[in-house]
Amino acid sequence: MTTQAALEFRVLGPLEARVDGRPVALGAPKQRALLAVLLLHRNVSVSTDRLIDSLWGDAAPSSPGRSVQVYVSALRAALGPGGGVLRTVGRSYLLQVGDAGVDAGRFELAAAEAKALLSHGDVDQAAIAAAAALALWRGAPYPELAESDDARPEIARLHSLRRQALEDRMEAELARGRHRDVVAELEALVDANPLSERLRGHLMLALHRCGRQADALAVYAAGRRTLVDELGLEPGRDLRELQAAILRDDSRLEIETAEVRARRHLPAPATPLIGRRAEIDEIGAMLREPGIRLVTATGPGGIGKTRLALQVAHELAEAFPDGVYFVGLAHLRAAELVLSTVAVALGISDLGDSSTQTALHEHLHERTVLLTLDNFEHVDEAAPLVAELLSAAPGLKVLVTSRSVLRLYGEHDYPVPQLALDEEAVPLFAARARAAERTFQRTPMAMDAVTEICRRLDCLPLAIELAAARSSELAPHEMLAVLPRRLELATSGPRDLPARQQTLRAAIDWSSRLLAPAERRLFEGLAVFAGGFTEGAAGQVCGASPGQLPSLASKSLVVGGPAAGAGARYSMLQTIREYALERLDSGEQEASEGSRVREAHARHFLALAEASMSELRGPDQLSWISRLEAERDNMRVALAHLLSGGEQRGPGTAELGLRLGAALAYFWYKTGAGGEGAAWLAQGLAAAPQAPDLVRARALHGLGILTAERGQPAEALAHFEASGELFRAAGQLDWVARSLNSQGGIARDLGDLDRAERRYAESATLRRQVGGDPTSLAIVLGNLAIVALDRQELDRAQAIAEECLGLADSDPWVNASTLQLLADIAAEQGDVGRASALLRRAVPALQSLGDTYRLIECLDTCAAVAAHRGRAEAASTLVAAADAALAELGAQMVPADSRLRERRVGATLAALSRTASEQAQRAGAGMTVQQALDHAFVAVLDG
Repeated sequence: MTTQAALEFRVLGPLEARVDGRPVALGAPKQRALLAVLLLHRNVSVSTDRLIDSLWGDAAPSSPGRSVQVYVSALRAALGPGGGVLRTVGRSYLLQVGDAGVDAGRFELAAAEAKALLSHGDVDQAAIAAAAALALWRGAPYPELAESDDARPEIARLHSLRRQALEDRMEAELARGRHRDVVAELEALVDANPLSERLRGHLMLALHRCGRQADALAVYAAGRRTLVDELGLEPGRDLRELQAAILRDDSRLEIETAEVRARRHLPAPATPLIGRRAEIDEIGAMLREPGIRLVTATGPGGIGKTRLALQVAHELAEAFPDGVYFVGLAHLRAAELVLSTVAVALGISDLGDSSTQTALHEHLHERTVLLTLDNFEHVDEAAPLVAELLSAAPGLKVLVTSRSVLRLYGEHDYPVPQLALDEEAVPLFAARARAAERTFQRTPMAMDAVTEICRRLDCLPLAIELAAARSSELAPHEMLAVLPRRLELATSGPRDLPARQQTLRAAIDWSSRLLAPAERRLFEGLAVFAGGFTEGAAGQVCGASPGQLPSLASKSLVVGGPAAGAGARYSMLQTIREYALERLDSGEQEASEGSRVREAHARHFLALAEASMSELRGPDQLSWISRLEAERDNMRVALAHLLSGGEQRGPGTAELGLRLGAALAYFWYKTGAGGEGAAWLAQGLAAAPQAPDLVRARALHGLGILTAERGQPAEALAHFEASGELFRAAGQLDWVARSLNSQGGIARDLGDLDRAERRYAESATLRRQVGGDPTSLAIVLGNLAIVALDRQELDRAQAIAEECLGLADSDPWVNASTLQLLADIAAEQGDVGRASALLRRAVPALQSLGDTYRLIECLDTCAAVAAHRGRAEAASTLVAAADAALAELGAQMVPADSRLRERRVGATLAALSRTASEQAQRAGAGMTVQQALDHAFVAVLDG
């Protein structure tokens, strides 16, 4: 079998060709020029006549066609095994080579990647990508064709792209805080490109950040003179605004620290914000006022409330040292889920209604935080909970987006206005039209039509984006001609909607009616997804075929997709989703279509959840948790569909809902969503009393896990015992062993070590009898070792734990947890050297798994080592850090672990002086888990 030669061409500088990395001799100048012409028009047939004209113009030799044939033949020979890319097509020649095979193509790909990274805020990678793109340039492009009229447009285009890449690189470097490093380079670039306002702006900003305000203003003045003298134009708005900001020493021009960037817990916007400067400043000023703690941005769907709130939160990060957080509520339909959703956003475990509320109050009480609650109109009954949070946390401020006010004391309503026509709406249309159609031109005729389109769309951002997305199909004047008819048809919707909401509905209706019938059915069916969907899910649930989703994305009816990267998701903006859901249920589709799509959606996510059950306990558990986390809203929709109405939806529907809840129980446990999960399982058990024993047993087992997490051991034990009986009746010994293991854990938490050991031993016996995955046996053995540790049977505990370690090779979590357990045992044995060595292995493994709770337990073990080494202050600091971290999670130590701590470090902490103890506790309480572990490694484990 032959392998294809690796062929590479370089045109960004003197023409070069390489085959398998070796340079190729390309012959005489005319022969090189012919290859350059073919590369200029790669993958397109170039006629012999055109080649002759490019090579000789009016001075062609007597037999130019023959000369072209000779040159082509010589080039094929020179390229050797790669010569097949140069084909003869009639009286034309075709050079077949992809973008990756030409440095100019690779440059464009890398430059586009840099631009995309920059727009998403990844400035480090953007700088790297831009530098890599620019490194491909060795000189002027296509120098062999410098005098060719045919090549001149492409050469000019490549130079323009290079300048843009330089501008992007400089912007990324400035965002990285490297202003001092790039001043000299920017000065040279501005000298070479005096009309580039973007480069001039970068230089002004760099100089300002270096404390050279006068120099920055001088650069502006010089640029203004150049523009006026050479073009008769004043500087553009961006450059003028930058000059004004430098004059008033605007703090927003300063580079952000990594600390400020880390405060933002916000989704990345899909597109840059155009306009809204006044609104951003006004809302920001309100939230900076000490007496204003609740601002609600109100307005109809599509007015741009979410995007505006995101930008406000982004710019306020400096004012909120404990972070700015975004909590999306669009897909919630139950007010009781608001607290748990906020808790998840803040990284707090959901412990059930009252416990989660208490944990949130404690978490926020002494913090200065901005919460952005988006789309609150869906859960407006939860408004009193916002008031309670504000009352419990003096440093908390809340920015809400909603179609109506919350009607709370102290609330400040900010009605979001429509866009300003000329300054915002028209530029927005132009920017989105340019993204949809590269050839879009801002001609006077086109912009007159755009202005009228924006006026008819009431300057609503979403309506404008929907219309602009059609620019690849309709020119502005064509769009204007059809838009009135479509709007008249669309206004047959609800007449009681506000005027602007009717306009938006009309714009969505107009856009959807332009779809082909199959595409329109898909658009309406996709509304069943909540929180987004993958291409695979859309295919299985709605029958989406390749190409349909990118087509809908190009029309702004869905967002996301391949441009966002591998494994990317699509989603619908909430206003568009509401419209599509209404159409799905309106009868315009077949009567049963809505039910069919919802059923397919529920079954798809049931299959995903059940597939995850074993994976969540295996080596790929982190990736599966991430996968399910992305589908949390879809799981809620599926559960609601299957459990609301119960058997009225059809035989077995509620049973499917119970299966789904049971399959998600461990996911809820691992992600701290116990309160929500317990509620769903309880609802499912009530809705499906006739479900098979095995299904009910799994649901009861999951409910036991979640109630135990919520601090209700007696109820949890009852659920585990009931599930164990059902599993045994069904002959599911594997699950019986799992239930016995859980019963043992509850018994230990209650201090009944005899009962705990019996249940663990029974579980281990069954595990050995059943066989299968040794990891399951390792988990039970680890628990038996913990009981032996509780009893101070240290040699026995070590022997069991070492057997456990031998079985845990295939599971990184069990392996790391066992190393931690062995460190606990070694600390109890007084072998602090071995304990330290084991912790040095366990901690990095647990960090890679993201297991915060186990890492907190490691802090307690480090405290025990510190106590053994006589480092009482370090032990006190680590214990305080562990307690603070538990409080952060809304968790607490079980009694058995509290007893273990007291035995290991109680006497050491009691011997500390009051002053030393208070200092150590303050230090520990102010540390993150990572900071405390770093402290432990240096102050304790190093010996």
